[in-house]
Amino acid sequence: MSTVYERLIELWREEKSRAELVGLKTDFINELKEYAINLRRQIRLAAERQSINTQLRERELQAISYVLGDLLSIRMRKVTEMVLRGDRLSGALPMERELYTMMSRVLKNYTRVIDGVVSNFEVPNISLSEVSSPTVLIIERIPLVVDKYGRRFGPYLPGDVAKIPLDLLDAFESKGLVKVIS
Repeated sequence: MSTVYERLIELWREEKSRAELVGLKTDFINELKEYAINLRRQIRLAAERQSINTQLRERELQAISYVLGDLLSIRMRKVTEMVLRGDRLSGALPMERELYTMMSRVLKNYTRVIDGVVSNFEVPNISLSEVSSPTVLIIERIPLVVDKYGRRFGPYLPGDVAKIPLDLLDAFESKGLVKVIS
């Protein structure tokens, strides 16, 4: 049976060699966390701080941190490339799925900004947060909505104009509740 460290190295090598994301589960990250906590405990409780065993554990902990950081950076680049190509996401961690969703939405809205520049020959003076929260015309009644961050939006009536965060926009648009106006 391989150790958590060996599995991490194997995953890292596979991630570097493949174009698509390697299936990675949150459970493995949790296992890695427990392994690192155990290593830190062994280092802290070591009778001799300068013993070879303690130094090896410290080096292993450093190596784990480096390899995990590199693995996640490689995966972030892959997710970014998938967004830019419009590819479907698979094998992703929850945080990577959220990154994919947020980047897709920002790029979709930025495309709308580009369309506006092409139509009006004018570069708008906007911040990224404005691109991330487009202004919409409410078409159908929308009750009070609380997003995953606990922010409250609405209620809205037909004809209202509002700024809607991207994490709500797709759902509202797909149900025909809103129309993006800027």
